[in-house]
Amino acid sequence: DNGLTNPSSNSFRIFGNAQNQYGLGVSSETTFNPQIILDGSTNRLKLGNYTTNGILRTTGSDGSVVVGAMLNATDASFTATLNGVHNILDGVATANRVVTIPVGENGDELKFYNTEDFFVWSFTGEPVYLADRVTVVTQLLFNVPCFIERIDGRWIITN
Repeated sequence: DNGLTNPSSNSFRIFGNAQNQYGLGVSSETTFNPQIILDGSTNRLKLGNYTTNGILRTTGSDGSVVVGAMLNATDASFTATLNGVHNILDGVATANRVVTIPVGENGDELKFYNTEDFFVWSFTGEPVYLADRVTVVTQLLFNVPCFIERIDGRWIITN
């Protein structure tokens, strides 16, 4: 659906690019160059020229910035949500639990606020490294925020 457009002259255009994806931009008689893409399938907001990775400093390799979510952990193991903030509250877990680290792409982030001080939340899935890019971290520390960023194909703790 092309929404608001006048294909015979330069005009502002809203369009449905794909399922769960919408774009805003300027069109001429022959081209359309979306400058803002809202992508519900990847939870990303892309800024700039869609085909050239954007005109602003962005997070994703595809020219996108983070559109994240705050998530409270429950009494169960879970898969970390890319670009999500995970709140692990004290007293929620009744046993040791596992956080599965997804693959992600360069620029993605994972944030954990772990106030649990008795049960262990260990990592599985993709390895998580210290800044030396050699030492593998296998669990969240108690009462320490943990910021992890995908850099050069590795999850690296950056704080």
